Amino acid sequence: MATVRNSKRKTYLTPNQLAELKKGPKVNIVVGLDDNRYIGLESASVKLLAHFSPTAQKKLVNEQGTILTIPNGSKKAILWVYKYMQAGEHDPVGLETFSALDSNTLAVLYQHCHFLEYKSLKRRIYSRLKGKLYKVLPTVHEMELYQTLIPKLYEHALHDLIIEMVNPWTRNYGPYSRLAETNVAFGKALGDAMDKYLVSHVKASETHYRNTTDPVTIWAIKYIEAVRTKTVRPKKPVEKTKQVENVAPGLFSKTRPDTTPVADVFLSRKNMPATSFQQNFKSKKPFKCYICGNEGHVSSNCNPTSQGPVVPNTVSKLEIPVRVQKARVAGRAISPGTVRSVKETTERPPPICFNCQETGHTARNCTREMLVTGDSNRLSTSLHPHHKSKSKEPFICFSCGGEGHMARECTVENPSPGVEFFGASGPFGATAGRNKHFRNAQRNREIEVVQNGEGLATCDREVRKGEMTRTGLIV
Repeated sequence: MATVRNSKRKTYLTPNQLAELKKGPKVNIVVGLDDNRYIGLESASVKLLAHFSPTAQKKLVNEQGTILTIPNGSKKAILWVYKYMQAGEHDPVGLETFSALDSNTLAVLYQHCHFLEYKSLKRRIYSRLKGKLYKVLPTVHEMELYQTLIPKLYEHALHDLIIEMVNPWTRNYGPYSRLAETNVAFGKALGDAMDKYLVSHVKASETHYRNTTDPVTIWAIKYIEAVRTKTVRPKKPVEKTKQVENVAPGLFSKTRPDTTPVADVFLSRKNMPATSFQQNFKSKKPFKCYICGNEGHVSSNCNPTSQGPVVPNTVSKLEIPVRVQKARVAGRAISPGTVRSVKETTERPPPICFNCQETGHTARNCTREMLVTGDSNRLSTSLHPHHKSKSKEPFICFSCGGEGHMARECTVENPSPGVEFFGASGPFGATAGRNKHFRNAQRNREIEVVQNGEGLATCDREVRKGEMTRTGLIV
């Protein structure tokens, strides 16, 4: 089931709604003292004022008044508030922005918003002034201003001032002391706030010391009481030392053995007693060689010739190396209970040289020279058995018929016609040399015409670009 949340977000007016509020009847706003009032704003929209101000709604709409009077009002302040309404609660056009206003102006605007019951702007001004108190203390003039116009902010400023004054002397509190002497209300409020703050902290301290369980703190309280009453003073409790776990010296404790160096301690782990650290190991048995089965070394450092014959393996089936089990699956016969070398289980035939056909080395390590035949372009016929030569015949020139070179390397200018030579697959026949106009001759060859017996003659030839085929298509 979907839940509907009550949104507290501020709703803004659309441009059309704001333009509609600016229409309709107009009214004048009168400001000033009772004996000296004047028009602070002329032709103000009644709908716009009534939308943002419940006071204007009551006096101008419900009571149908023609003038809105603000006691002790300011012309500049009411103009800024009305322009703020016209801009849709944004910075007014042609006036100072909200962030550029000082504390005095904000306090006067707060007074007008309080009379108009303009809650949104009133809340924004209060948050702005309260935020300044987190960085600096209020001045004497601001304290007097807040005392008159913003009582709630005045109490908050008093609390911040008291917190600073009870601390060691870090600031010059002379102006506040002189204000407390001249301003009776401020002096009384400052004294009451100071007493309230100290009483609350004393109660918190008494509650803490009454419920404490620290033995040193309890001893201090009893010691002070014994001094006051002149009785026997209690002994100070001995602090409990931290219990150190029973671990091997030199590993995880700060205590070192008397004669054994740290390096020897790490090298002699096999002789250490069983500890919680050693119990985490899967096996406490020493390493055994995978090849010879002896202890004291691993297979990478094993020398089978010096270790002697292979000894029977006494480990359980769970400790048989994985590679031996794979060898069994592959069909390698291994006697049960015996560990064999990887070289024995996977023997390979000795390598054969690709050059000299001898065993024991490869072609890269061969010391013999490569044998060739009369043809310098072909190797000898006694090649590797896996290598099959495509042709054993020497190269024959296509132009002059000579051996040992190709047509592109031929130096004979006018070869004699009618030369017949033999290649690898038989005689090539008589030739008059390479035709220089081979492509043109191929392009202008004779066309063979075939009769189909019905009086129609057809021919087969390649259609060139731009010609028309028998079906009427142009290439």
